[in-house]
Amino acid sequence: MDANGVLSDDDLLAIHRADQAKRIMDDPMVVEAFAAIEQGIYEAFQSTPIDSVAGREHLHKLNLAMQKFKGVFETHLQTGQIVRSQLDAIERTKSIYQRTKEFINGNA
Repeated sequence: MDANGVLSDDDLLAIHRADQAKRIMDDPMVVEAFAAIEQGIYEAFQSTPIDSVAGREHLHKLNLAMQKFKGVFETHLQTGQIVRSQLDAIERTKSIYQRTKEFINGNA
C-alpha cells in the first residue's frame, strides 16, 4: 500500500484471502468438524494405555497437524486485518482538503 492508501495487488489478495478464511472458519460445519476432531483426539488420548508412547505421540502429531491447519487460516485473518488497519490509518490522517477533493472528483 502506498502513502495515498492505494492498495497493491498483494494487499487486495490479502484482504480477499482474509475474507475467505473468515467465512471458512466461521462456517458451522467447519466449527463442528474441528470440535469433533479435538474431542476424538482427547478421548483417544484418555484411553491410550500408559505404556503406549507411540500411541500418544501419534495423537500429539494429529493435534499439531490440526493446529497448523487452523494456523494457516488465522495467519490469513491477521494479515488481512493488518492491511485493513493500515488503510484505516491512512484514511484517518487524510486532511479535510484531501477528503473534499476526493469527494468532488468522485474518488470517495
